Amino acid sequence: ATYQKPLIDYYGHAKLSFYSIGMVFQPVLAGSKNVDMVYGPEDEIPVVVMNMGNEKNVNVEAIIKDENLNEIHRENWLNITLPEGRSFTDLSSFKPGIQTNGMYTIEYVVSAF
Repeated sequence: ATYQKPLIDYYGHAKLSFYSIGMVFQPVLAGSKNVDMVYGPEDEIPVVVMNMGNEKNVNVEAIIKDENLNEIHRENWLNITLPEGRSFTDLSSFKPGIQTNGMYTIEYVVSAF
């Protein structure tokens, strides 16, 4: 037998998988190319953009936020051409230079133009 959990629970609350599935089925997705979930103060963060579909031009932002969702650092890549098909494009790595210990979130924003 298998046990399959629904994407939405019996009270109507979305599960984490609900958001994960919605995220990965977007035609364009940006994120860290490294599978690590934790970065240290000396680490650089490699960025990749994945495309599924037609060739397109996009801008990408990586926004670092602290525990209170205050923006700490912003990195931009402009006018990136994504090849047609199932493709990935490596962007330059970045080092946010955060001086304070803590937990931070990286939000990736892709905008087409």
